[in-house]
Amino acid sequence: MKITKSQRNLIAAKAECDRLWRLCCIADGIGTDSKFIVFSDENPYTVEYNEAAAKFLQARKREAANQARRARHEAYTSCGLKAVRVNGKTFYE
Repeated sequence: MKITKSQRNLIAAKAECDRLWRLCCIADGIGTDSKFIVFSDENPYTVEYNEAAAKFLQARKREAANQARRARHEAYTSCGLKAVRVNGKTFYE
């Protein structure tokens, strides 16, 4: 199966979150397998981690929307409908 650009972005964002999570945990002396953590205010990686987590959530939302769009397209085309673009929107006829 071909990996799309949005899937690659999602994988990269998740990897960055995981990397920064480990750095945050190590900086505070907390086990990286912990599920709920409050990092100290002095942790130098928390700002970067929060930004990476926000990017990951955006990428996850974008990928979910793309998956729904691809599923709709597949359903319509399997019924023999053709995609038509009008003013930047896609319609099926």
